[in-house]
Amino acid sequence: MQRAIVLAMIVATLAGCNRKLEAPAAMENSKYAGSWRAMSGDHDLMKITQEGGGFIVERGGRKRVAVVERGILKVTSEAGNVAALHVASSDHLLVADVEFERVTDKPRAIGTATGDRNWKRTLADMRAIATAWEARATDINSYTVSDVSGGPVGTEDLVAALAPTYIKSMPRDDAYGEPFLFTVGMNGNSYAIRSTGENREIDETPNGPFDDMAQDTVFTNGSFVSYPREAVPEKNHY
Repeated sequence: MQRAIVLAMIVATLAGCNRKLEAPAAMENSKYAGSWRAMSGDHDLMKITQEGGGFIVERGGRKRVAVVERGILKVTSEAGNVAALHVASSDHLLVADVEFERVTDKPRAIGTATGDRNWKRTLADMRAIATAWEARATDINSYTVSDVSGGPVGTEDLVAALAPTYIKSMPRDDAYGEPFLFTVGMNGNSYAIRSTGENREIDETPNGPFDDMAQDTVFTNGSFVSYPREAVPEKNHY
């Protein structure tokens, strides 16, 4: 009887040790799960779902199987296994020379490296579009595009109107991967350019600076009217 009790205690102890060894590995592997957005090209999305001891990777309408080997996610492909290298400090993934950043529902605060890079690029692109649009308006005495003199302007219509005469290559998307939104005022007397920000949704926009990167950035008639607070010193020079 006593021997049986001792054996039971040994089994329980070993089981507890195994759980302790498995837990860190499971936590380490879970870093790959979630949604990721490419930082270049078409900013396409990649979704990684943990299933059992492996993962399902969805990208471009295709699903692939992946497993973690020695801490590195290996994704199956026609060319063999492709390593997905995770950078813990910035929460980025490098897959076949394409860099991805994690997409979260929680807006990033101003001050992070990625957050700063995103709003700075977005403001710079908006300013470049505005400069080109204003130059065209000087020539034709109106901001009208494709006979739209009051309302939304299609991206491709604006590209056709501005490039390459007034801008060599017009940015279509902001740094969050969403299309810029363009509007012309009544009679073509004004214009507005909008970035929907970190949450990629049209929000009620306050005038002046904001701290929440989910807010929309808006440029109209020569200046930013809604913009990240850190851009205040030079908000019209990006």
